[in-house]
Amino acid sequence: LQERAREGFAGLTEPLSDLLDLLAVCNDGKGKVNSLGYFIASEFQEWKKERPLVQQ
Repeated sequence: LQERAREGFAGLTEPLSDLLDLLAVCNDGKGKVNSLGYFIASEFQEWKKERPLVQQ
């Protein structure tokens, strides 16, 4: 799942904007550690650390 998430992030044209749009519709756990939104945000953060030149 982590690899699929990172592959998906790589395909985004506006990664940060697209992430915010995704999180806006993903209100499943309201910030809880086991929620889908939390997982997506955490994986995005790790993906971004590995690619510091990705536009914000």
